[in-house]
Amino acid sequence: MITMRKTVILILLLNSLNGFGQTPVLDQYLKTGLEGNKSLKQSVALLEKEKYGLREANSLFLPTVEFTGSYLKSDGGRTIDLPLGDLMNPVYTTLNQLTGTNSFPQIKNESVQLNPDNFYDAKFRVSVPLINNEVWYNRQIKSGILDIQEADHSLNQKIVIQQIKTRYFQVLQAEKAVSILENALNLVKENERVNQSLVKNGLATPSVVTRAKSEVSKMTTSLQEAKNNLVNARSAFNLTIGQSIDSPVLVDSSLYNETLPFPDASSTGYTREEVRKLKAVVDVKSSLNRLNSTFWIPKLSAFADLGSQGEDWKFNNKTRYTMAGLTLSWSLNSGLGDFWKIGQTSADAEAAGWQLADLSEQLDLETDIARKNYRLAIDQYQSRKLENSSAWDYYTDMKKKYQAGSALYIELLDAQNQAVSADLQQAISYYQVLIRLAEVRRLTGLDETL
Repeated sequence: MITMRKTVILILLLNSLNGFGQTPVLDQYLKTGLEGNKSLKQSVALLEKEKYGLREANSLFLPTVEFTGSYLKSDGGRTIDLPLGDLMNPVYTTLNQLTGTNSFPQIKNESVQLNPDNFYDAKFRVSVPLINNEVWYNRQIKSGILDIQEADHSLNQKIVIQQIKTRYFQVLQAEKAVSILENALNLVKENERVNQSLVKNGLATPSVVTRAKSEVSKMTTSLQEAKNNLVNARSAFNLTIGQSIDSPVLVDSSLYNETLPFPDASSTGYTREEVRKLKAVVDVKSSLNRLNSTFWIPKLSAFADLGSQGEDWKFNNKTRYTMAGLTLSWSLNSGLGDFWKIGQTSADAEAAGWQLADLSEQLDLETDIARKNYRLAIDQYQSRKLENSSAWDYYTDMKKKYQAGSALYIELLDAQNQAVSADLQQAISYYQVLIRLAEVRRLTGLDETL
């Protein structure tokens, strides 16, 4: 009963986490970024390449059909002498005498050229491997390479998703800073107006007006700096999603809701792409080692020929032929090179296995640190909220005291600066939570690729 209850709570928690910080505006930017990202397009092309490589490896198990043809035209060269006349002419002479006729004419000795002249040979050959470890392990290796590329592509997608989210939140962070400083500028301008009124009525010295104008100038400069930061943040975001750097960025005001509850970032038993990729590397190296270990097994293939060969381009029953057979290839001695090759690939596979074990521990540590940073960011945000509320309450009280003449202007300025700074710190800490959350979502597999 307790286990079931914990499971239900975990599912609800993860559903909350999956939907948190996601809006139609951001989703559209994610889609645009994934479609326009140049590194992802390169990754897709490499993935297609490895898919074709696996298909090629599978095709090696199928029969192959090839057509070959040759034509020979020769003159001269070695000959073989046939003394047909010396052998047959005495016999033919005797027969002519006995029969009283010339029915048996005399023949000449012949000299036959050994090199074929005006000779062709054309055939179709069908061959299929029967025993060939290279073909078998080649398919396993190609399949492993495809797994490596798939994991790499998935990892690239999730990194791009995190980059897009991070830079979008940085845009919102910069927008919020501009809004806060604009309000602060209005505030110091109002203070300047109030001080001018107090000096005019003899309730304050002229120095307060000078100081108020200085504060207006300082706040104007800070606002301009914040606007420049906003322009830079927009440019970086547009570059990430593949748009022109001066394209406008839609601001989703719903993400300004600073009263949203922040969910915990729990693990879902997700296997990181880095681990999947390195596991595939280990499998490929193991397959290569097993291939090298079977060097002593012979290669056997079957073939069948259907062709025609003859002189003067004759094609008839006498020129056509069929032939079938087996081809055996067996490497008996390579100077012990195969044994040294096995040692290399075995050590390589073992090194990859240890690398995988080390990587798993590093990724666990990375994820743990990211969760802690995320929870710390939440704590900092909650603290900034309390500080902000206290700072503005203090400023309101100090403003009343100053207008009543019971506080110095320097005290009012200090309270004002604290309130504006608290506003900025709260906004920064809020979006820092979202940025940390985007990192945790990638590391725990909660950001599914689109």
